[in-house]
Amino acid sequence: MFGKFNRSSNRFLNTNSFYQVANIAVAIIMTDSFVFSLFEKISFGDAVWWAIVTTTTVGYGDFYPKTIVGKFAAAILMFLGIGLIGYLTSTITNYFTNDMEQKEKSQELEQISKIESLERKIDLLVNKIETLEGNNRKNK
Repeated sequence: MFGKFNRSSNRFLNTNSFYQVANIAVAIIMTDSFVFSLFEKISFGDAVWWAIVTTTTVGYGDFYPKTIVGKFAAAILMFLGIGLIGYLTSTITNYFTNDMEQKEKSQELEQISKIESLERKIDLLVNKIETLEGNNRKNK
């Protein structure tokens, strides 16, 4: 069960290079948190909380930028959040679309294999019928 989950999660993380994008997003969030904590004079933990709230576009308002640098950091995270939501939506869509396409392709290949098997059986039956007809003509 965990093996299947692990394969599925790995396939999801590799869809649209989502894993790399998520790593870059985390790096930007951490960098912005550090800058925000320095210029807004709040703890790094509070700055990380603010960055996550801003990136996810929740915006509780418990922390907000007062300095120009803080506002610039907020703008970066706002655009990052909007982009990440779109990217996540695209990745989820591609993941399930590719999964469905793979299943359809597998079903098509299975159908082709069955058709080819039936064609071979028909050819054998036709050959047997022709042989029997030939034997029948000889016996007359």
